[in-house]
Amino acid sequence: MKNPERNPRPPVPTVLEAARALPARPRRAELAAFLSGADSGALMDLRDHPLFGALDEHSREAVREAIDLLLEEGTLTLARGSRVAPAE
Repeated sequence: MKNPERNPRPPVPTVLEAARALPARPRRAELAAFLSGADSGALMDLRDHPLFGALDEHSREAVREAIDLLLEEGTLTLARGSRVAPAE
């Protein structure tokens, strides 16, 4: 089991890069699962993507919190269907 205290703050540039690079706009939880390298989920067909698991040293919860922070700051937005997108 991962230690969520080990690296509590995922790098913001990686989260932003994934939000920009993925071919489909993921939901918040899907983006967190993708970046933390989850073995299941809607984005499993992208497991060969270079950013899949890029933040696997962080807990999925920590990645989700980083996404939420970027949403609050306005760096990311929620597009149709609650999908995460970079702010324009």
